[in-house]
Amino acid sequence: MRPWRASQLTRDDTFVPVARGAIAEEAILDLVDLAPSTIRVSWTQDRGVTYLSTGEFLDLWCTQHRSSTRATLGLLRVTPAAGGPVPLQVREPRIVGSGLRWTVTATGSRLPHSSGSCVLVLNPPQDPTL
Repeated sequence: MRPWRASQLTRDDTFVPVARGAIAEEAILDLVDLAPSTIRVSWTQDRGVTYLSTGEFLDLWCTQHRSSTRATLGLLRVTPAAGGPVPLQVREPRIVGSGLRWTVTATGSRLPHSSGSCVLVLNPPQDPTL
Protein backbone atom coordinates (compact mmCIF):
# COMPACT_ATOMS: atom_id res chain seq x y z
CA MET A 1 0.00 0.00 0.00
CA ARG A 2 1.08 3.52 -0.77
CA PRO A 3 0.52 6.52 1.50
CA TRP A 4 -2.33 8.78 0.47
CA ARG A 5 -2.11 12.26 -1.08
CA ALA A 6 -4.92 14.83 -1.03
CA SER A 7 -4.69 15.27 -4.80
CA GLN A 8 -5.65 11.59 -5.27
CA LEU A 9 -9.12 11.88 -3.71
CA THR A 10 -12.11 11.34 -6.00
CA ARG A 11 -15.85 11.23 -5.29
CA ASP A 12 -15.95 7.52 -6.26
CA ASP A 13 -13.34 6.32 -3.76
CA THR A 14 -14.21 3.64 -1.23
CA PHE A 15 -13.05 4.17 2.37
CA VAL A 16 -12.79 1.37 4.92
CA PRO A 17 -12.41 2.29 8.61
CA VAL A 18 -11.54 -0.78 10.72
CA ALA A 19 -12.73 -1.20 14.33
CA ARG A 20 -12.40 -3.67 17.17
CA GLY A 21 -16.19 -3.71 17.54
CA ALA A 22 -19.50 -2.04 16.81
CA ILE A 23 -22.52 -1.12 18.92
CA ALA A 24 -25.83 -0.21 17.30
CA GLU A 25 -28.86 1.40 18.90
CA GLU A 26 -31.81 2.59 16.82
CA ALA A 27 -30.33 5.00 14.23
CA ILE A 28 -26.83 5.16 15.75
CA LEU A 29 -23.79 3.01 14.90
CA ASP A 30 -20.67 3.31 17.04
CA LEU A 31 -17.42 1.88 15.70
CA VAL A 32 -15.43 1.13 18.85
CA ASP A 33 -11.61 1.25 19.12
CA LEU A 34 -10.84 2.42 15.60
CA ALA A 35 -7.61 1.47 13.90
CA PRO A 36 -5.31 4.50 13.50
CA SER A 37 -5.47 4.26 9.68
CA THR A 38 -8.34 4.05 7.20
CA ILE A 39 -7.98 2.14 3.92
CA ARG A 40 -8.84 3.94 0.67
CA VAL A 41 -9.57 2.13 -2.59
CA SER A 42 -9.51 4.09 -5.84
CA TRP A 43 -11.66 2.79 -8.69
CA THR A 44 -10.39 5.33 -11.24
CA GLN A 45 -8.11 4.52 -14.15
CA ASP A 46 -5.05 4.24 -11.88
CA ARG A 47 -6.71 1.84 -9.46
CA GLY A 48 -4.96 1.42 -6.19
CA VAL A 49 -5.14 0.88 -2.46
CA THR A 50 -3.74 3.54 -0.15
CA TYR A 51 -4.25 4.59 3.46
CA LEU A 52 -4.59 7.73 5.52
CA SER A 53 -4.89 8.46 9.19
CA THR A 54 -8.42 8.09 10.52
CA GLY A 55 -8.32 11.77 11.56
CA GLU A 56 -7.43 12.83 7.99
CA PHE A 57 -10.19 10.56 6.68
CA LEU A 58 -12.77 12.19 8.94
CA ASP A 59 -11.64 15.71 7.96
CA LEU A 60 -11.92 14.81 4.28
CA TRP A 61 -15.24 13.03 4.71
CA CYS A 62 -16.81 16.04 6.39
CA THR A 63 -15.68 18.38 3.60
CA GLN A 64 -16.38 16.07 0.63
CA HIS A 65 -19.44 14.00 1.64
CA ARG A 66 -21.92 16.27 3.38
CA SER A 67 -25.01 14.15 2.72
CA SER A 68 -25.70 10.51 3.38
CA THR A 69 -23.85 7.82 1.47
CA ARG A 70 -24.10 4.08 0.92
CA ALA A 71 -22.11 1.82 3.21
CA THR A 72 -21.82 -1.82 4.25
CA LEU A 73 -21.02 -3.01 7.76
CA GLY A 74 -18.93 -6.17 7.47
CA LEU A 75 -18.38 -8.41 10.49
CA LEU A 76 -15.26 -10.50 10.96
CA ARG A 77 -17.23 -13.34 12.56
CA VAL A 78 -20.48 -13.98 10.80
CA THR A 79 -22.91 -16.01 12.90
CA PRO A 80 -26.60 -16.79 12.42
CA ALA A 81 -27.35 -14.31 15.24
CA ALA A 82 -25.18 -11.52 13.80
CA GLY A 83 -25.96 -12.20 10.15
CA GLY A 84 -23.89 -11.19 7.14
CA PRO A 85 -23.02 -7.81 5.63
CA VAL A 86 -25.51 -5.06 6.44
CA PRO A 87 -26.21 -2.41 3.77
CA LEU A 88 -26.69 1.08 5.25
CA GLN A 89 -27.04 4.76 4.54
CA VAL A 90 -24.63 6.69 6.80
CA ARG A 91 -24.30 10.37 7.65
CA GLU A 92 -22.99 12.76 10.31
CA PRO A 93 -19.79 11.03 11.48
CA ARG A 94 -18.36 12.25 14.77
CA ILE A 95 -15.58 11.15 17.08
CA VAL A 96 -16.73 9.63 20.37
CA GLY A 97 -13.94 8.47 22.71
CA SER A 98 -11.70 6.10 20.73
CA GLY A 99 -14.39 5.45 18.15
CA LEU A 100 -16.54 6.95 15.45
CA ARG A 101 -20.32 7.44 15.68
CA TRP A 102 -22.53 7.51 12.58
CA THR A 103 -26.22 8.23 12.15
CA VAL A 104 -27.47 5.30 10.05
CA THR A 105 -30.45 3.81 8.28
CA ALA A 106 -30.31 0.06 7.59
CA THR A 107 -31.45 -0.56 4.01
CA GLY A 108 -31.52 -4.35 4.06
CA SER A 109 -30.73 -6.57 7.02
CA ARG A 110 -31.04 -5.53 10.62
CA LEU A 111 -28.00 -4.17 12.44
CA PRO A 112 -26.70 -6.45 15.20
CA HIS A 113 -26.82 -4.77 18.62
CA SER A 114 -23.09 -5.42 19.06
CA SER A 115 -20.28 -7.18 17.25
CA GLY A 116 -16.61 -7.97 17.42
CA SER A 117 -14.09 -6.81 14.82
CA CYS A 118 -15.68 -5.14 11.83
CA VAL A 119 -15.20 -2.84 8.87
CA LEU A 120 -17.46 -0.13 7.52
CA VAL A 121 -17.13 -0.04 3.73
CA LEU A 122 -18.10 3.49 2.68
CA ASN A 123 -19.22 4.14 -0.88
CA PRO A 124 -18.82 0.51 -2.06
CA PRO A 125 -18.86 0.02 -5.84
CA GLN A 126 -21.89 -2.28 -5.47
CA ASP A 127 -24.23 -3.50 -2.74
CA PRO A 128 -23.23 -6.72 -0.97
CA THR A 129 -24.85 -10.01 -1.86
CA LEU A 130 -26.71 -11.35 1.13
